[in-house]
Amino acid sequence: MKRRVAASVIFVLIVIAAIIVAVIAVQRAPRGETVRLYYLRANADQIGPAFGSETAEAMPADRLVQRLLHGPQSKNLVSPFGEDIVVNAMETSGGTVYIDFNEQYLTDDPFTQSARDYCLVRTLSGMDGVEYIGITVEGHPYPPPDGADGWHIRNFIVDNSAFAPVRKTMTVYFPNTRGDLLIYRQVTVKTQGVNLTENTVLELLANPPKGVASPFAGRFNANSVVTADGVCYVNLSRDILSFDFTGDTQVTLFIYGIVNSLCELDGVRSVRLSIDGQTMRTLAGVDIPDYLTARYDLVE
Repeated sequence: MKRRVAASVIFVLIVIAAIIVAVIAVQRAPRGETVRLYYLRANADQIGPAFGSETAEAMPADRLVQRLLHGPQSKNLVSPFGEDIVVNAMETSGGTVYIDFNEQYLTDDPFTQSARDYCLVRTLSGMDGVEYIGITVEGHPYPPPDGADGWHIRNFIVDNSAFAPVRKTMTVYFPNTRGDLLIYRQVTVKTQGVNLTENTVLELLANPPKGVASPFAGRFNANSVVTADGVCYVNLSRDILSFDFTGDTQVTLFIYGIVNSLCELDGVRSVRLSIDGQTMRTLAGVDIPDYLTARYDLVE
């Protein structure tokens, strides 16, 4: 009899322990097998959507934010979050995730800031039971535009599309009429998005404004352009290989028309060129360094 009672007690204890373990597991991880992390598309432009996502295994909110800040695994996505952004504190209560960031979360660039806010809110809103995101920076409130206590996905007028356009003035370099040096022109364009400025520069080089006669007009295209850690990665199409360069000088002016123009942009210190994804080592017999920096000695 005593053995039966002891066995029953042990069985009940095992069942209780199993229930406790199950409850803890449910509390520690969000429901569902996967979550979606939102980032910017690497080739975001005015035509297509600016945002994309990738999936990851379901995880608690604190780990999800750290995973988001770590950056995308897909080469087709880029992170709007700087490497110096740190989560000071975080907790979840009553359907709201509260996060306190260091001051690096804020930036003077309105496009990058909007992208950070959107990607953070959209990612965390995908978790079951999460409705609002409360953001503070070094303990100071960072409320949404409507002044509410927490951010909601409805705070973003346009979902998965490019940002509102603004006018920007950029300095772009072209070959002069003699073809021996570069000249520069300041061009004001309507642009939008985080990485679109780089794309706009390349579009201007391929399709110069009125009054500029460039031998490269309409003769080359860029597959993609992405800036990371001060390096602008430009992936050109193979069209440029069919261009009949007149000599080394014209090749040099083509290369540094791109490099000088991109290095005028904030955050770009050097440029790496590739053709259809392959690093450009030479072009028409001219050696191309891995990292190119602006050469103002080529400007008249």
